[in-house]
Amino acid sequence: MEELTDESIAHNPQNFTIWFDHLSGRNPALMRFIDRAKEKGVEFSPERLQEIYTRFITSTDNNVDPVEWNQRIVDVASKITTALGDIGDGI
Repeated sequence: MEELTDESIAHNPQNFTIWFDHLSGRNPALMRFIDRAKEKGVEFSPERLQEIYTRFITSTDNNVDPVEWNQRIVDVASKITTALGDIGDGI
């Protein structure tokens, strides 16, 4: 969540999915791409994020139907929100 804010990236399910895959290490190609883009000072505009999502997220799982994909995104966003809430409870 901090990285999204630091990069001025909108907090939405698509962007949470990109950053979850990036930070979790589940998608090494995505990790390399984002790390290089950050090193070069590339702006993560909504258009750029859509390109990243299409290239690294949807292209890796083309056999999943859109309803299932949407549910996956909602699940990830929910887990992130819960984790952030748990962190906030400890403050």
